[in-house]
Amino acid sequence: MVTFEVTINSSDMFDYNVYHNYRHFQGIVSLLLGVVMLVVCFFSLRAQANITYILVTGFLGLFFTIITPFRIYFKSIQQVKLTPSFQKPIQYTISETELVIEQEGARAAIPMEEIIKAVDTGKSIVLYISSLRAYILPKREIGEKLPQVIDIIKNSKIRKIKL
Repeated sequence: MVTFEVTINSSDMFDYNVYHNYRHFQGIVSLLLGVVMLVVCFFSLRAQANITYILVTGFLGLFFTIITPFRIYFKSIQQVKLTPSFQKPIQYTISETELVIEQEGARAAIPMEEIIKAVDTGKSIVLYISSLRAYILPKREIGEKLPQVIDIIKNSKIRKIKL
């Protein structure tokens, strides 16, 4: 059993949102579409095509490759500011049988069998309860307890583990 405290910041939320966005079919397709549009724009410029065509392909390419990550970044900042539970530290206690979440006197225990997936985003460990609900455990907050947390997760009854 390992206990640690977590405070989610906008960088943690951005990491999660980027991972969540670009690991699904829609995110991958939008990124590929953006790259294709930028390539089409480049070749249209070289061929001196219609200016409207160049502008539209250039805008779509920039939208899907550059503007979308900026949109995700600003959404992450807003999400952290507007979610009261992110304003105060959350205490997690993780064991092979359950995940206990405590904050300001409130307590919830989730059996590890109910966690459908555990993934490593690079900066965080994310425990998915459903496709839309997850707990973000930033590695910087777990600190030296990270190897213990990973071992517990690997030895638990979580269905999918990508660590």
